[in-house]
Amino acid sequence: MPLADASATTAALPLPDDDQLRDIALAAVKESGMYVKDDWVRDFIVEIVVADVTDAGPPATGDDCYSRYSSLIVEQLPEVEDDEVRDFATALSARLAAAVEALAAEQRRRLAGGGGGSSEDEEGPVGGCALCGRQMPLTFHHLIPRDVHAKYKRKALTAEELNRGVDVCRPCHSAIHRTYDNKTLAASYSTLEALLQSEPLQKFIRWAQKQKVTTREDMANPNFRYRR
Repeated sequence: MPLADASATTAALPLPDDDQLRDIALAAVKESGMYVKDDWVRDFIVEIVVADVTDAGPPATGDDCYSRYSSLIVEQLPEVEDDEVRDFATALSARLAAAVEALAAEQRRRLAGGGGGSSEDEEGPVGGCALCGRQMPLTFHHLIPRDVHAKYKRKALTAEELNRGVDVCRPCHSAIHRTYDNKTLAASYSTLEALLQSEPLQKFIRWAQKQKVTTREDMANPNFRYRR
């Protein structure tokens, strides 16, 4: 079944948010036993899975999951065993199904009790990433992370100063927060120039620039093959 059709059948189901999807994908990687030498390769796989599930819906079965992500994993991890890829697909499919069902059950409870809720999709349009420069779906990175705003309000920073940010792709955004905690980002990396001068981020950026750009159109195409 084409991904677009799969998406239509799952459109009414609640989806885990991006952070939950990342945790699910990371857990599936660990459960599969796949050896991933570099963290950024693991995170690249995870971010593609997050974006694909967000856009096309969760895989219907373990076999569907395998068909959607096996080429991605093999291209990024040439020495991976097929059994490990299938274990990843089985784990990811099962974990996603459990998470979706839990959210659906919570939604039913809220509706029964008259409660409500809302969610925010932080992914924006396709554009040039401020770090790697690739044309990718963008997310907004707060140069001063929101959970430390209270501290900087006491330093008389204005709301405009506190909410400054840059548009970066998902993989680069993940790399920023994997490399530095929020206090360090606010204290030492609160400008685009500072981020670009970070040696760990420079290493990641050089790697990211060698990767094939992945668009929403790619992810909706069932015949698309992820490659370097």
